[in-house]
Amino acid sequence: MSGAVGSASRFGDDDLWFALWIDIATGVWLVLDSNELDIHSKTIQIPQNTKKAVLEIYVSSHGNDEFWYSNPPNSYIEQNNLTTQRGNGAFRQVFATVDGVTVGSATPFPVSYTGGINPLFWEPVVAIGAFNLPTYDFDLTPFLGFLLDGKNHSFGLGVTDSISFWLIKGKREIEYSGWVNSSAGNFTTPITEKFKFKNKIKIKNYGQENQVKQKIKVKTEIIVENEIGQEISKLSISRKYPLKIKISTLPGADKDTFLSITNVSHSLEETYTSRSLSSNEGVEISVENSQDSGGWMLVKDHSVIWGTGSTAQTYSYQDQNGHYSRVVYAANGKILQDNSTLTSASSSFSA
Repeated sequence: MSGAVGSASRFGDDDLWFALWIDIATGVWLVLDSNELDIHSKTIQIPQNTKKAVLEIYVSSHGNDEFWYSNPPNSYIEQNNLTTQRGNGAFRQVFATVDGVTVGSATPFPVSYTGGINPLFWEPVVAIGAFNLPTYDFDLTPFLGFLLDGKNHSFGLGVTDSISFWLIKGKREIEYSGWVNSSAGNFTTPITEKFKFKNKIKIKNYGQENQVKQKIKVKTEIIVENEIGQEISKLSISRKYPLKIKISTLPGADKDTFLSITNVSHSLEETYTSRSLSSNEGVEISVENSQDSGGWMLVKDHSVIWGTGSTAQTYSYQDQNGHYSRVVYAANGKILQDNSTLTSASSSFSA
């Protein structure tokens, strides 16, 4: 899995929002091997007036990890004498470290690029995240207690692939807390994260039929308390990444050709809820972006000779100001339906 990691830093009076940027002389992004020990880092000195620090990252999987969610374990490859290098199982998690200590992790959304699975799906509608990779925030505020010492600290990134079972079921809960004394007072930030991961891969008929079912659920709560233990603010973030893929392969009528029948269903669902007791204000934002694709293609020498593909996409965004939705349906390279609706407290609009 290779990761593009970087953005401009923003320094405020009390907050710090920053990203790691690894500069490679060849011009490529930071490349992380599929090995937990391969950690790339950058040294940063955090301003001592910081009371909140967030590390934002974005990653892009390529090569043998482009379809990591369908990778078999190495034991399966060895037992069946396969030559593929797409191994290490169907679990990937990007983790961040500070001075060698893990401070956060995120399971990336399974992005399919414009040539992935069936390229006829993504004309002119592209897969979720293909042109705008999702980003992931690691709140480092609980660790400011040892970061605000005026010294340089090493911030690193790595990818874990320690799951080695064909059928994966994982569940984890993490909680950590830390405090920082600022000009506005002493603030404690406890963070709780609940994580569930399930991936099931079926291979039938000697590899001619492949099915992938994956579910990722993450819920994170970030609370800020004052020196007497009163809750000042609370942020809850919920994410769901369901994914279903079915690929059937049949021999083609001509020599060195095959027919691939493909179906993909995936979505990105996120909910943000924030509450501030000091201002007695709250905000709730929900986003859902889903796609259902189906079609077939005739392939020869890794080139698509002929085929059909359709994609139906539904996008929904809602906050305290209103609701926006858009439904797009494309087939064989043409948009056949594109409807949007916008409703607010004072007006509504549809097209």
